[in-house]
Amino acid sequence: MTATGRFDPPLASRTYLPSSSRSSADADEEGLEKRIWFTYLPSSSTNAVEGSEKRVAEVWTNLPLSPSPNSSSSASEFWHALPLVPSSSASNFYSASIPLPKDKGEWEFTYRLVSSSGDVEWLGSAGGNGRIVVVSSDVKAEAGWEGPEGKEWTSPPVPGTECVKVGKFSRGAATEKEGEWDVEVKREWVGLSGLGEREVDGLVVEQSSRTWFAPRPLPRSSPSSILSHLSPTFPAQLLILRLLPCPTDPWTRYTVLLPFSTRQTSAALVRNEGGEKILLRCQQDAEGASEGHLAIAWGEEGELRTLIERCVAAARGVLSPSSSLSSSDPSSRPYAPKPLGACTWNALSRGGSADYSATSLLSWLDSLRSSPSSASRAIKTVLLDDGWQDTETYIDFSVGAGEGDREQGERRALKSFQCSMEWFDLEEDSSSADEDVKEGKRTSVSLDSGYEGSPAAAGRGGELPRQPREGVCVELREVMRRVKERGVERVGVWMTLCGYWHGLHPDRSLADAYTLRRFTVHSAAHPSYNGHIYLPAQSDLRTFYDDYFSSLRAAGVDFVKVDDQATVDCLVAQEVGEDEEEGATPDEVGEYRVAMLEAMRAAAIDAFGADGIIHCMAGSPRIWGGSLGIVGATDEGAISTVRNSDDYFPDAPDSHRWHIALNALTTLLSSALRFEPDFDMAQSAHEFGKAHLALRAFSSAQVWMSDEPGADLSGWESLLAVTKQGVRVLQAREGGVGTVLQGRMGDDVLGRLDDAETDVLKVGLPVASAKGAHIGVWSCLPAKRLVDGRLTTLVDSKDVADSLHSVAGSESGSFVLVNPATLNATQVDSAAIATASKFARRFAKPLASVDVAQNEAGVLTVAELFDLPAASSEKSVKIACFGLLDKTVGLAAIKSVEVISGKSSTTSGIGKVEETNDSSNGSSDTSSSEALLSSTASSSTTPSSSSGSNQTLTRPLSPTDRSSFPVPQGRLPFLLAYFAGFFRTSIVPSSSTGTAASRTPRTEIHSLARDILRQPVRTVLSEIKALVSFSIFTVFWIVGWRSNGSQRMIEASPAHANAPASAPAPSPSSGLSHEPETRLRIELHYLSDRLAFYVSPAPPSLSSLRLFLDGRPIDASVLHEVSSDAGIVEFQVESAWKGLESQEGAGSRGIAQDAESEKPWVVEVDFAG
Repeated sequence: MTATGRFDPPLASRTYLPSSSRSSADADEEGLEKRIWFTYLPSSSTNAVEGSEKRVAEVWTNLPLSPSPNSSSSASEFWHALPLVPSSSASNFYSASIPLPKDKGEWEFTYRLVSSSGDVEWLGSAGGNGRIVVVSSDVKAEAGWEGPEGKEWTSPPVPGTECVKVGKFSRGAATEKEGEWDVEVKREWVGLSGLGEREVDGLVVEQSSRTWFAPRPLPRSSPSSILSHLSPTFPAQLLILRLLPCPTDPWTRYTVLLPFSTRQTSAALVRNEGGEKILLRCQQDAEGASEGHLAIAWGEEGELRTLIERCVAAARGVLSPSSSLSSSDPSSRPYAPKPLGACTWNALSRGGSADYSATSLLSWLDSLRSSPSSASRAIKTVLLDDGWQDTETYIDFSVGAGEGDREQGERRALKSFQCSMEWFDLEEDSSSADEDVKEGKRTSVSLDSGYEGSPAAAGRGGELPRQPREGVCVELREVMRRVKERGVERVGVWMTLCGYWHGLHPDRSLADAYTLRRFTVHSAAHPSYNGHIYLPAQSDLRTFYDDYFSSLRAAGVDFVKVDDQATVDCLVAQEVGEDEEEGATPDEVGEYRVAMLEAMRAAAIDAFGADGIIHCMAGSPRIWGGSLGIVGATDEGAISTVRNSDDYFPDAPDSHRWHIALNALTTLLSSALRFEPDFDMAQSAHEFGKAHLALRAFSSAQVWMSDEPGADLSGWESLLAVTKQGVRVLQAREGGVGTVLQGRMGDDVLGRLDDAETDVLKVGLPVASAKGAHIGVWSCLPAKRLVDGRLTTLVDSKDVADSLHSVAGSESGSFVLVNPATLNATQVDSAAIATASKFARRFAKPLASVDVAQNEAGVLTVAELFDLPAASSEKSVKIACFGLLDKTVGLAAIKSVEVISGKSSTTSGIGKVEETNDSSNGSSDTSSSEALLSSTASSSTTPSSSSGSNQTLTRPLSPTDRSSFPVPQGRLPFLLAYFAGFFRTSIVPSSSTGTAASRTPRTEIHSLARDILRQPVRTVLSEIKALVSFSIFTVFWIVGWRSNGSQRMIEASPAHANAPASAPAPSPSSGLSHEPETRLRIELHYLSDRLAFYVSPAPPSLSSLRLFLDGRPIDASVLHEVSSDAGIVEFQVESAWKGLESQEGAGSRGIAQDAESEKPWVVEVDFAG
């Protein structure tokens, strides 16, 4: 980065590229030309200073202008200028390209600024030129590493695990302490031997704290020193080594290491103390084979995510040979839009700094429900976080310097399965029929427990749990009842794996119900946690969890969040109680760890179902790399919701960039494990609310809000949309997870490394159902390294290819990239994507610039382009659907998109939203109550003599025929024509005919005002363009000219008076209305009034695009051209649907609603020509 802006590749850098002669046999066969790209992003200060005198940025280089072998010479003295030309997409960047030389050689480049007067400012310095080194690609076959060799390594017998091996390492004869042993991972096993001084960098996902995993970049180093950057203290669950291009090998290569744990042995990677060796640290947990396991995969550019997935598949194959990559694919499960969840932690507890009560809980929910935001109707799930349980503090006198060392010895533990009586502060509810609550009694579960009313119970046939030892907490049951009275469908409660943070109280009721034993807890990395806690003996573990969960279930609880699960790693010893029978022996701690996790999970599934657990603080190799991620995932259909990172800390200003970046990087692992990563709660009214909310949309896990009472909830609108079940969260679909773009893994997005290339964080979210992807952009650098608090970056064709991941297959065509914030759209052809996915970034074509502040996010959309032939001519257009453009991940609204042939789909039925009469829905137009359905018009229609509101339209200039009067496409020409007397009624039949009313002065004025407020300049220009076009057609009409089919005509014939009110008017037969051969068909699970399409070339008139919703033709007045230059149009599909719904009439409401709610809306578009 210079004072004038950012140039790429930077000066004083050396870039190694494979020669074009053999850089890719496949690509060369397709005739794909590879070009070296140079880019320039000017700084905002440069633009301001240069003001009057325009200067042109140029590349000054001796690279040959032709790839011909005769012109390629490393000794070339022919220097020339390459002007960096401005982008055609209106983005603020400049670029130039030159063909890749066919033969090897070395060339130089620098940058300069040339003023209009001829003055030149050179930006480099002596000896500081950049260098392009083209290496013969013949070395590719020679340099390829074929993985580790030796008797320890085998190839797994699992499909989809090419280029991966698994090593098994048995416990040696000389055993280390307490069943622990280390195996040195040799450098030749990981491809680091014989590399000379080739540079290597990487990423490690390690146990950064007692309970969390976090990613950490490894600085660029030599092969001999790269492993010295691993930690000897924090065990690593994933290690990625990236071998950078060098003079002997111009290809980027990856080596991925994944240690994994079995039920018998846990395994993780650490560095030896004071050395540069990497060790596989193994620990015996249960009886059986004492073998540590390590999976290693290797590959090239564009294969990183695939390599991690192969390691996971290989690990599962060891434990279950029938396991495969697709065995638990969540994308195959039925799709159900999720509601918005509300969590008490930051809203009421303020991150643990304050207590909350049942009364404050209900008051908070009332506050949320009273909000004018649609978030008030989306909240259907509530989580009671820490603070509701019956706990008490005791002193562990054996900790610290002595008995008086209370700070180290304080332990807060669980007393009973009841709720805290300080927390339950509700006044008597006279409407409650539960006499036990009024009397303050605690009773066992009964038929009137309230549990059978919960959705989870209904799904299991209302089966009641067995009677728990401690009975049912009727106070908690009363809270559950009152919460669900407020429209909440599911309520969950928080707990820890040990019941509470420090286990069970040794002197209270639970000590009488279960055999408690004292455990020594020890963490080498976090000694403040060291001490003792009491837990049930192994023989009582399953009974304990069954009792607790069945008690909660009987009180009406639907799911649990189980925290502090990684504490099992800290259990190092167990003592037998003094009151136990003579001869009792301690449980083996390793066996206990395994049994504890298994008992908790099995009991929770029995009580709440497979989706009834949120796993939190579970960052342990035993869990992610073992019982949950590997062992448990071999069960059919298993999927786990797992907290992906440390907490959301709203009051720590510097924490937000870390939270966002660490989540995006950690998903490299969690997505490969097929977890549903939970990014923790967020607050919309917070300074960093926009940045956090956008990240939450990049996961399919439940989204949690924790806004304080009375907070403005309008920020949630970008994540909420209408479904047939009501307002729901529009987020990544099942199986979709946002992950850092694999080509950007080496970017230092947090500014942690001194010599690494810094950039914004770029996260890709493939949306297979929509045949596209989203690219999220966040600024995570320290504020002091930003200019005016903002950072600008470029998105190129490699970013697009990486974001699509597995979406762009061999049959995929071209795509279009759009920035909804600027409405700039750029087409990306399939050749550019194919090249970018396999080769270095230097070959990637720059597409768009994105400017983002640290407290915001930019989300771009990538959608596939489809060819759409015209219905009545040889013309055709390319069309893409961006989904809902006003939502963060609008593509996720799409269930499917395809081009179909033949007739329109039959009506799929109009479902009904639960909350359709709420006028506070910000996405609904005030005219949405007016139906927008119209029949397709025809110039051959015979005027009707019937009386009524749909009389034949007349005008002074032609009193006998007005059927061919041109329809004004803009709002301004419509209003002028209306008030000038050309027509005094709407231009399509009214609602009395069974179709919807259409354009009126009221609807047009409202629509015009709304668009002027949203985009004043674009709206005015669009209206002027429409007015000029309408004027020209009006002149032709006056002199007797008739349109030959390029204009839609006015329907002058009313429907029959006895036509059913709910049936659409029939479309007359004409040259314009005959059934087209092809249509773009989109199935939608969500609606808003900004369903966006990209059309190229831009249509001369919006009437050339014909719309159908659930098989019914829709009037073109619901189409709006929001960017004529980019060819982007929007369909007010939500208003159109509500108009159709109003036509169904009272007789059809409530019919087959359950079946209809499962059906998507169907939108079809055809091109009239």
